[in-house]
Formats: sequence, C-alpha cells, structure tokens
Amino acid sequence: MPFTEADREAMRKADAEIDAAPVKITLEDLKRDAEIDRENNKKHLLTEDMKAYKRAYYESRKDLYKARRHQQYITHRDYYKKRYAENRKERHDYYMAHREHAMEVHKDWYDRNRKEINERRRERRVKAKQIRPARLKMGLKQKEFALAVGVSPRQVVKWENGQAVPSKALFEKIQKFIENNT
Repeated sequence: MPFTEADREAMRKADAEIDAAPVKITLEDLKRDAEIDRENNKKHLLTEDMKAYKRAYYESRKDLYKARRHQQYITHRDYYKKRYAENRKERHDYYMAHREHAMEVHKDWYDRNRKEINERRRERRVKAKQIRPARLKMGLKQKEFALAVGVSPRQVVKWENGQAVPSKALFEKIQKFIENNT
C-alpha cells in the first residue's frame, strides 16, 4: 500500500527531529565500540593468517608432490632403461650366435654364390647408368620417367648417379618400358 503525501511529510518531520536531537555518547559506549573494533580486527587478522598458513602449507605439499612424482619418474625410467638394455643385449647375442651358425653352415653356398651375386649387381649397375641416355633419348624428365616406371624421382636420380641399383623385377620393367618407347 503506497504512502500518501501526509504520511511522507510526517516521516520527514520525525527524521528531522531525530537529526536535531543532541547525541549523548558516554564513555561506556566508546569503550564498547573500541572492544567491538578490536574483536573484529582480531578476527580479520586471524583469517588472513590462516589464509597465509594454508597457502604456504599447500605450496610445500605441492613441492613435495612434485618431488615424489619426479622420483617415481626417475625410478621407472631407470628400470625400463636397464630392462631395455638387457633385452637389447640378449637380442644381439642371439642374433650373433645365429649369424655365426649360419655362416658356418652355409659357408660353401656363400663362397660359391658371392661372386655370381656381385657380378649380377655389377651388370645391373652398368645398365642402370644407361637409363639416363635412354630417358633423354625418349625426351622425358626424371619425374615423368619415375611416374611411368612407378618409383620416386629421387630413386631415378640415384640410379643415374650410380648410388643405387634397381631390383631385378624393377629392372626388367624399366627395360620393357624403354624398348616399347624407343
């Protein structure tokens, strides 16, 4: 229910009388106010100290946690390093033993076929160097030749420079391609 104008005027008069009345402040009132202020200040300081203490406590726990996690990491890392090294040594020993065994058992075959294998490689290397003149004769760039044969352009460069030799199957494919296009 809204106030009428008369009600508002009566409230203004009452407020003016209260403001005009002399205020009596006694010594007890001042002491009581000072005590209340001291208590409030203590509570405030206590909460700030508690906050600072909690902050410091959690920071120290965080550092401790980090140190513990780092130690766990070091322990696991060292364990797996050692384990991997042992496995690697076992694998190497196993490989070497089998390799030596294979060399002893198949020595005759290696001796017989080594010359033949090396000769075939030499022939292919010589023929691989003939790829460049054939490619230029057809008027193809290295990229185009590589796409036609089905290899990367880098591989063609290696063949032409004598750094690599095409496999037997690939060499036959190259020969057919050159024969069909010349």
